[in-house]
Amino acid sequence: MKKLVIIIACFALCFSLAGCKIRVNRTGADQSTPSSTASTESSVPVGGQSMEEFIVSIQDQIDQLASTFESAGMVLDVSARGNSLVYSYQYKIDIGDASIVKETLESAMDSMSATYSQLFSMLKTAVPEAESVIIECSDKNGEILFSKEYK
Repeated sequence: MKKLVIIIACFALCFSLAGCKIRVNRTGADQSTPSSTASTESSVPVGGQSMEEFIVSIQDQIDQLASTFESAGMVLDVSARGNSLVYSYQYKIDIGDASIVKETLESAMDSMSATYSQLFSMLKTAVPEAESVIIECSDKNGEILFSKEYK
């Protein structure tokens, strides 16, 4: 049963960012004005934002993701590391054989590579200095099980 929960959490991690759309306000106009042509969820202006400002602008989405993973025994932390946006997932439960989880994560993340590259492209529109999106997953002791950088 524990292995099933771990595998489900691995796939949820992979698909979480695919469902988290970063939409960009291409006009730079205030989203509350009727003339705005933006279709944004978080009113992210094009360019000029720091990575920290960007994280603040998507905090509602981060909180939703975090609550989803909390029920699966994981904690999500989104932070800036230099000019990279880092999604750090940490298991809070004992996962047992880490090699099984590593293999599952690697396989699932490889299949999502195009999605993460697209996520980076959208990030780059909001934060021109952005260099990458990093996905990390660690066990409950903080040992990295998986880490990949998408550009």
